[in-house]
Amino acid sequence: MTEGRLWGFALWMAGGGLFFVLGLAAFVSKKAVGFWANIKTVPMKDKKGYNRTVGKLWIVYGIVFWEFPFFGNIIPCGLSFRFWGFWQRA
Repeated sequence: MTEGRLWGFALWMAGGGLFFVLGLAAFVSKKAVGFWANIKTVPMKDKKGYNRTVGKLWIVYGIVFWEFPFFGNIIPCGLSFRFWGFWQRA
């Protein structure tokens, strides 16, 4: 693996870690967490349940984001990292 591809892989893993940590923060938050940027949450009674659901969503997304490079050839749309040249030998 060349140095550039290694850096790309490391940045990809860091991005997945960021989503995972975002999910953990949302999971334990006391205030209602906004799912979309710059949008206020609607008034709700069960903030804890909402935050746990949003937290689970981000945690699962982070885990899938981490695993994507390893299972890149099994994608429904047919694209893969081999197609993009990520895992090709130099």
